[in-house]
Amino acid sequence: AQLLASDRPPSRNKYSKSTLDDTAADYVEGEVLVKLRKGMSGEKVRATFDRHGISASDYELIAEPLTWYLVDFDEEQTDIKDVIRDFLSDDEILNAEANYYRSESFEPYDNLSEVQWAIWPRDEAFGKPGSIELTKAWDWPSGTNGVTIAVVDSGINSEHEDLQNRVVGGYNFRDNNSDTTDVTGHGTMVSGVIAAETDNHLGIAGAAGTCPNVKIMPLRIKDSAGQSTSKLSTRAIMYAAQHDAKIINMSYGGTDWAGAEQDAINSAYQNGCILVAASGNQDLPDDPVDIVQYPAAYDNVIAVGATGRDGRRWVDSCYGENLDIMAPGVDIWTTTSDGLYWYVSGTSFAAPFVSGVAALILASRSDLSPSIVTQCLTTTTYSLPGYTVGEYGAGLLDAYGAIRKALPPDIQVEVSKMVFSRGLHQRI
Repeated sequence: AQLLASDRPPSRNKYSKSTLDDTAADYVEGEVLVKLRKGMSGEKVRATFDRHGISASDYELIAEPLTWYLVDFDEEQTDIKDVIRDFLSDDEILNAEANYYRSESFEPYDNLSEVQWAIWPRDEAFGKPGSIELTKAWDWPSGTNGVTIAVVDSGINSEHEDLQNRVVGGYNFRDNNSDTTDVTGHGTMVSGVIAAETDNHLGIAGAAGTCPNVKIMPLRIKDSAGQSTSKLSTRAIMYAAQHDAKIINMSYGGTDWAGAEQDAINSAYQNGCILVAASGNQDLPDDPVDIVQYPAAYDNVIAVGATGRDGRRWVDSCYGENLDIMAPGVDIWTTTSDGLYWYVSGTSFAAPFVSGVAALILASRSDLSPSIVTQCLTTTTYSLPGYTVGEYGAGLLDAYGAIRKALPPDIQVEVSKMVFSRGLHQRI
C-alpha cells in the first residue's frame, strides 16, 4: 500500500466515487464528505453549498489544510446517492462520498498461551518460527531520540503500570475534549504491544520498550462499541502530523475507500510521518478475506497482516495486492484497560509490532525518512517456504534484521546485560 496517490481512487478499489453501491459498507446516515477546490474564499464556499440547498450551519471543515467538509442532510427526505450525485455535478466540487464507519480489527481469546512468544529468537526452544526476534534487536544500543507514536484508537489507560511513563497528551475526537480514557480497552492493548516498558520487572515488554523516550500519543476516535468513521480518522491523522508524531498506528479498518482519509494520509506522509495500519480481519464468514481493508490499503501506508506462532498467515487476516508485511497477531500478551494483562488476536496487534520496530529505528536514527525506514522494515523480512507476495507481502517482520540495516555496523556492541528472563513476564 505504498506511494503515489491520485485524486481519483485506483481501479483496484471496489467502489467508485461517483456512486454509492448498494453493497457498500455501513456509513453514517445523514452525512456526506465533500471536497472543494483549493483556494476558495469563504464567500465562494458558502455560495457553493448554497447552490445545493446546504445552509452554513449544516457544513464544517474537517481539518486544515485539507478542503474536505462534513455536510449534514435529512436522509428521510433525500437519498444519499442523490445527494452525492448532486454534489458531483458541480465543477467546484472535486469529490463527494459517504462518511464510512471504521471498526476494530481484533479478536480476544480465552485459551492460555505461552507469554510473548513473538519476541524470542527463532532458534531457542521458547521461540517459534513466527518470532520476529525482538530480544536480538534489543541487544543493540537503545536509542534515546524522542519518538512520538500516535495511536489512533479507543483511548488509553495512562495509569497502567507498564504505560504510565509512556503517555503524552492526546485528544478525544469523539467528544472534542482532552479526555483520552480508553472506552473499549483496544487502544491500551495496541499501545502495550508498541511501548510497554521493558526490563522493569513488570508485566510485558513492548517492541520499543527499551527506548526511554518513545512515547504514545492517544487519539481517541472510537465509541464504546469500537466504531468510528472516516471523518474522525481524517481529523486524528491530521492532528498527529501537526503535533509532531513520527509514527501513526491505525489498528482499525473498513472496506470502503475514502478520499478524505487518503488525503490526510498523503499530507501526514509528506510531513514526515510513518503510517502503519492493520490489514483487517474477516469478522464474518461471508466477509472478503482476500482484500486488504482501508486505511491499510491506501498509498503511503504500511499494511500489516497477522501470523501465528508457526509463521503462517492467521486464517482471518486479510491479504491481497496491497499487503506490505506480516507480523505476529495470534495470542499476543499485552496491557489491558483494567490495569492487568491479557492475550488477544487480530491484525490490530500485528500492526503495532511494525510501529514499535519503526520506533526502535527512529530512536537511534531520527534522520531517516519514512521511505528509508519502510525499506529497512520490508527488505529484511524472514520468509518460510510457500510464502507468496499476495498472501504475505514482503514476508515476516524481522526486528533484528531491520535494526541492523538501519544502524551503521560500528554501532554494534556486546550483548547487553538487560534481563529478559521468562520469569520477568510471569506477573500477569
